[in-house]
Amino acid sequence: MSNTQSNGRREMMSRLEVEKALFTASEMITSTMFTSAFPDHTREGSLDLWELEFKITQVLIDTANNIAEVAPAMANGLSFEVKRRRATLIDDMVNLFIECIRDAFGSLVQVEYATPRVIAISASAEVGKKDFIQKEFKSTMYDVLRNLIGK
Repeated sequence: MSNTQSNGRREMMSRLEVEKALFTASEMITSTMFTSAFPDHTREGSLDLWELEFKITQVLIDTANNIAEVAPAMANGLSFEVKRRRATLIDDMVNLFIECIRDAFGSLVQVEYATPRVIAISASAEVGKKDFIQKEFKSTMYDVLRNLIGK
């Protein structure tokens, strides 16, 4: 195998590892928000922005560390963007989540800004299956993460 083929194969494998890390991170972020907003056995949930900021920042740091093993430049880009946008990044993600919920359920889900850092979410009894929101939001988070690394 020539050196060019070997480099191309290695580059393809590193891109695949980056995509896998981003997908895993988008799943974790989505799951964190979804379980807070729609806890089991109740129609009332909340998004505590302090808690989400801590958890999601940790997911992003872990993702950057995983990416650093195969693509250091992309990991540095992700770390830089997370630090640069730290003040608004989580708020923007939460706003995207709320927008996704409102698009799906309209007035069947009430969103109330109980305090400046806690958002209360209550779902009407008419709201049935909510799992499809996870799939759509996971795709949105994946796109956000790809944009953070400049891909």
